[in-house]
Amino acid sequence: MAEKKQSGKNWLQKIFVAIIPFVLNITYYLKYVIKQEAKRALKNLSLLILLCSFAGVLLASAWICLQALIYTYLISLNLSPIISLFIVLLITIIIFVITCFFIIKTKSKLTRLLDKIDRICL
Repeated sequence: MAEKKQSGKNWLQKIFVAIIPFVLNITYYLKYVIKQEAKRALKNLSLLILLCSFAGVLLASAWICLQALIYTYLISLNLSPIISLFIVLLITIIIFVITCFFIIKTKSKLTRLLDKIDRICL
């Protein structure tokens, strides 16, 4: 009887000895996969920032051209140059305020999302 209990303990010990390295190996593999995903995400984020900067430069130059076209059009309507510049400036300020509104709205959504992620992760 004592041998059966002893063999049962040996069987249980053999299972634990086999499972523990397996679990550690899976943990190491998961750590490796997460590290690789983080590297890839960083690379993609860097590329995204670069492309957004390039798009911003192109958008700014297009905006300057549009302002010049509006100014030229207003001058062709026989408005004074000062009033034409004022109208162009007013359009720019209105679009800037609308853009700031959307930025603030997006930032608040992002903040709420990050808070939810923090609650889930912690």
